[in-house]
Amino acid sequence: TCGNKGLLTTILRDAWGWDGFVVSDYDAWANIYTTHRFNASMEAGAAQGLNAGIDQEGTNKAPVAIAALLGAVRDGMTTANDVTRAFKNLFRLRLRLGLHDPPTTVSYNALRYNATELAGNAGHLAVARQAAEESMTLLANPRHALPLNATGVARLAILGPQARVAGLLFGNYAGSANAGNWGLSIEEALRARLGSGAAVTQVDGLASIGAPDSADGFKAAAAAAAGADAVVIVLGLAFDHYCSGASDGRGDFCEKESQDRQVIELPVGQEKMVAAARAAAPPATPVVCVLVHGGAVALSNATRDACDAILDAWYP
Repeated sequence: TCGNKGLLTTILRDAWGWDGFVVSDYDAWANIYTTHRFNASMEAGAAQGLNAGIDQEGTNKAPVAIAALLGAVRDGMTTANDVTRAFKNLFRLRLRLGLHDPPTTVSYNALRYNATELAGNAGHLAVARQAAEESMTLLANPRHALPLNATGVARLAILGPQARVAGLLFGNYAGSANAGNWGLSIEEALRARLGSGAAVTQVDGLASIGAPDSADGFKAAAAAAAGADAVVIVLGLAFDHYCSGASDGRGDFCEKESQDRQVIELPVGQEKMVAAARAAAPPATPVVCVLVHGGAVALSNATRDACDAILDAWYP
């Protein structure tokens, strides 16, 4: 993308009229050469990005692509005019933001960032809730299991280790997900919604998100499902420190910086848990599967058919 002029110039600027600046993801401009080997040299990769429409190199270390531009201009791969264009794009926005004006005359300087304050800010929470609700996707509901009627659920079974971990709902690029600055877990939210009159049983079923099997053969999970009016199974992926624990070895459950999953299928242990819960639950008991993840997840036909409803919550 960082080297695609059709996207960054023809579409973004010419067709859409964008007059701001374009910054690469961390190291993505340099990665045109260093990782993808799209070009034969760092100078060629730097020129590729600049000519395409990149204006600024995103990185948390010394810039590599920008440092190579001098050689790229010298060798005729790009021009000083292209460097000037990028410079103007950057400074146009700096001027709009008042970054070169006296600080006391710029209203933006009155804004302050405090993660603790923002976590409890009603306005921010309302927007976050709206975004979460509108991004959730009902993938399947063939037997009309959703919406559940809270007054009709006296006994709820919640399965899966993800259900009791609030930090998983934030995704790995939210600082609060790793700092403990979060709200309710899925289990806590469901308990609060049903109230003290309902009996809620939460069972991990698996020792970790990627565990290939259950230590007790899913007996506890099956027992919870058998005695419930409704079953909610939380499925999906892990990130960062949630990637710890046993794994089925397929590279299917951990998504994080500098690590690609090898397959997109749901972890084997989670599919086994769904099968055990469906087999144990009475036929009329709805089994609702909730996916919590960022990357693509593929469900087997057996898992899909075992779920009376599938709600994709992403990292809400």
